[in-house]
Amino acid sequence: MSPGTGGLDRYMIGNRNALKTANVFAGLFTVFPIGRFVENVIFSDIEKTIRRWGMRH
Repeated sequence: MSPGTGGLDRYMIGNRNALKTANVFAGLFTVFPIGRFVENVIFSDIEKTIRRWGMRH
């Protein structure tokens, strides 16, 4: 895969198709902290704002 031809998902799909399991897990271990950051920092701020406006789930 050459630079600029796709994102992390293409990297993981290409490695899955090539049966390079270690590289697929490397991609997963890269995605996980990014997802946790978005969930804990960005979405929590949005949720606090919604609660401040008086909305409930």
